[in-house]
Amino acid sequence: MRPQGRIPPFFEDQLKTLLTDLTGVRFGLELKAFQALTASFPDGYEQAVLLCQDQQKIRVPNDWQKLMRSVPDYLHFRQIARLIEVDYVRPAVASPEASLVVATFHNAVLDIGRSLTADGLARIRFVRWQGLFLSSKPAVIDKAAAGRALASLMTPEDALRAIECALKRASALDSISGLPLAKLRPFLEVEEPRFKKTSDAAKVPGIVGATVELAEQRGLIVADRAAGPHFKIWLKSGGAAGDRKPETFQEPGTNAAAAAAEEVESPPLAALGAVCTERKRSDCFVDSLMRQGLGPFSRVRPLLYEKLEAAVAAGPKTATALLGEAVAETRDATPAPEEGEKEIPWRKLKEFLRALLERCAVLLTDGAGASPSPLSFENLRVPITGLVPAWRVKLDGELVVALIRDGLDLHLGDAPHLAGALFNERTEASEEKTAEVVDLLFKSGRVVTGSDHILQLAEASGGDDRK
Repeated sequence: MRPQGRIPPFFEDQLKTLLTDLTGVRFGLELKAFQALTASFPDGYEQAVLLCQDQQKIRVPNDWQKLMRSVPDYLHFRQIARLIEVDYVRPAVASPEASLVVATFHNAVLDIGRSLTADGLARIRFVRWQGLFLSSKPAVIDKAAAGRALASLMTPEDALRAIECALKRASALDSISGLPLAKLRPFLEVEEPRFKKTSDAAKVPGIVGATVELAEQRGLIVADRAAGPHFKIWLKSGGAAGDRKPETFQEPGTNAAAAAAEEVESPPLAALGAVCTERKRSDCFVDSLMRQGLGPFSRVRPLLYEKLEAAVAAGPKTATALLGEAVAETRDATPAPEEGEKEIPWRKLKEFLRALLERCAVLLTDGAGASPSPLSFENLRVPITGLVPAWRVKLDGELVVALIRDGLDLHLGDAPHLAGALFNERTEASEEKTAEVVDLLFKSGRVVTGSDHILQLAEASGGDDRK
């Protein structure tokens, strides 16, 4: 079954239920998502349901508020898919008169359709919500002007080196891990600052597309243009900019023979240092945290935090009791692992929470004017009465600090990979949470930006990173 980008025409007269799953939308695109939905779907359905996360409710349009069903922010996308299957798809399958269209951003939800029979597929369809965006009229780009702007900004070899290292950093090495064109620019800016919009040439629309076109001409990358305007790109196997003899840079719409280009030797890829990595950056971050006993347990950490807060709110109790209760409640509220999924190591989860509370002073005790304290042998038996403001963000900040201490270089271009490691997804919402974590580290004086734009601990600059 191929997920549709628009509602099938034969559904227009018989559509009874429209289920819109907003949970996977990128932060800030909610309004655009609803505009695309309204333009693509008929309004003749008998009922509609909007599934969204708790934190998305404030960004839902008024006319959808009464149709809203919210789920906790910590739910994993597989749990959301399971909810949709059990509560909506199975009842529709069981009722011969029912018809259902599910619009979603999650591949796991789209995959539900693969298990349906022919009769089910005749009455139930899954629509990739992202595909509805493609109906918008694309902006007209002057490719020739973009090509001239790129040529004035840097040499072809510099542009090729930048895009190669950008795709290496993004681990865009095949069709599965390919980087969407819309996300390429931040990676280019990290590798080559001239792509930043600080000059008129860098602001010309289409300059990133011109860079991609150049890399295609040289055989450096693969661009899946058949997928539409939001296509992905990745490095061609065995290709490296430094291994090719530079050719003439042909601006779009010009004659290559009439455009002379100076041949410049590109440095070998190895000379570019650690910025070009073979492994996925998010995997490196997770491995580092696991080696240090710091999870990150991104699938259950939000729920663990929620249960910790509930245990504190229930009344004073010792830190030992608090840890045990929070983990036990988290275990009871976590669905059993599906086939192929690993069981969560609950003992290690408890050790993880203990390690975070030991590193960061977020626990409050009963004394008048008492300052927050980190967990220690001295206060294991002291009743805990509260938690400091923004304590969740502070605990997550310890994970970022741990990565820096482990010697990992964190660039601005690592934001989506860091979000993937910390929150198990690379959505706008998770990147916004990551930005909040890093921002608090800056405000508390824990981290600073080095001369090479890499995050470093304040203690490396003579400050104190334990505030």
